[in-house]
Amino acid sequence: MTKRSVLVLPSMREKLSQSARSSNRSLNQQILFFLKTSLDNHPVIAPGSITKLPTNEGVQLVFRLETTLDDSLRESAAKRGINISKDIRDRLHLGLAEETKIDGEWEELASAIESITESGLATCSQAENLKLAWKRYLNAARTL
Repeated sequence: MTKRSVLVLPSMREKLSQSARSSNRSLNQQILFFLKTSLDNHPVIAPGSITKLPTNEGVQLVFRLETTLDDSLRESAAKRGINISKDIRDRLHLGLAEETKIDGEWEELASAIESITESGLATCSQAENLKLAWKRYLNAARTL
């Protein structure tokens, strides 16, 4: 295991903490989830930076990660020509942005299901089955 420390804005730390709570994960687990997912989806982020380095208002975000993940992050940062802290910060930002996008899509789906069940287009039995399936799916998704 490797210990890392990255300077982030307090607002990013709070968003990561909220994300961890809503996913029933520790902050460290949520950080690892975002970093692994980001590396899977974007082995190398396009050149440039997504986030800005916090100045005097930054807070240290301390976490532990597997050596293999740390090596992959170092490789990604080297390909971008930036330091690993900046790459990590950008990947955490991408993770939060993706989570926000997915939450919006879930809200749209929930709204569509509600419209169908209340419109009368589905039989009473179909509407109840759809609502029940949606509740089961949401409960299962919370345990991931």
